[in-house]
Amino acid sequence: MGSFRWRDNRFIYEEQGGVKVLLDCTDFLANKSRISMHRLPGYEALPIIPDLIGSALDAMRQEDETKLLAAALLDTLLVRYLIRSSQPLHVLEYGCQDGVLSAQMAGLIGAFNEASSFVCAYDAMETGWLERISKVEKLPKISYLAGDFGHLQLRQRYFDIVVINGSVNYTDPLAVLEDALDLVTEEGVILCYVDHTPLLESTFKLFFEEREEYTVSPTEKVLLAKAGDRCWENAKKGSLERRIQEHLSMAESILQCGDKEKTQIAALIESLRQDGKRAAQQGLVELKKQILEQKERLITLRVSL
Repeated sequence: MGSFRWRDNRFIYEEQGGVKVLLDCTDFLANKSRISMHRLPGYEALPIIPDLIGSALDAMRQEDETKLLAAALLDTLLVRYLIRSSQPLHVLEYGCQDGVLSAQMAGLIGAFNEASSFVCAYDAMETGWLERISKVEKLPKISYLAGDFGHLQLRQRYFDIVVINGSVNYTDPLAVLEDALDLVTEEGVILCYVDHTPLLESTFKLFFEEREEYTVSPTEKVLLAKAGDRCWENAKKGSLERRIQEHLSMAESILQCGDKEKTQIAALIESLRQDGKRAAQQGLVELKKQILEQKERLITLRVSL
C-alpha cells in the first residue's frame, strides 16, 4: 500500500521505498492553464493549484474518508492533465454512481475552465449525484447520462480524459473498456479506479501493458494509461480465453447433468469448434486440448441421446 504526500512543492506517491512525483509545482513551464502553481505578488486572494487539490481533499474527508487516498490520487493525476492547456477539455466519468467522486472532479475541472465539459454516466438515475453536485461552487458544463454500460452512445473520439469509476462492479468490464476507448481521443488518457473489482483491473492490464499503477489498499488501485498505448491483441486474447473458459464450464455442466436437448448440445459443439480454431491461431495449445476433449465428450453424449 502506498502513501500520498505534499513535500518540497510536489505531490508525491511513495511505495516500498520508491518515490514517484505525481505533480511538480515547481515545474512552471508545464503549466499552460489559467491557475498558477504558486502565489504571485498582488494576487494572494486567488487560488493556486495546491489550494484547489487541498480543498477538494478536505471536502472528501468530510464526505467519505475511506476514499480519501483514492481521491487524492485521482485529483492529482487529473490536475496533471488539466494544466496542459488553457482551452476547455472534455472529461467523462464512466460509472459515476452517487457522485462521491464526481463532485471532487467537477470542482477541479470547473476551477480550471468553466467552459470545459464533464459528463457523468451511470446505468440508472441517482438522486444522490445531483445533491452532491449542487454543492460544488464552480462547475464546468456538466451533464448526467443514464445509459447502458458498454453502449453509452456518446460522441466517439471526443473526450480528452475518461475516468472509469471502479466502485461499480461491471458485469462486462471488457465491453466497458472497449466503449471507453471508442470515446477517448487518440491523444487522451484513461484513469481507472479499481475498488474490489479485480476483473476490471485484469481487463485494464490486458489493454495496457504500459501504465501507471498506484496501490491504495489490497483491494483498491488507481491505474492510468495513454489511450494510444492500448494493446488490442492482448485484450482480444484475454477476452478469447475468458469466453473459452465459459464454454468449457458449460460443457462440463452438461456432461455432469446430461439434461440438455440435442439442439443445445449441437450449438455448444459448434461454439467449441470455433473456439478451437481461434485458440490455435493465438497459440493457446493447452486450451485447444481441453476444447478437443470436451467437444468429443459432447459428441458422444449427443449420439447417445
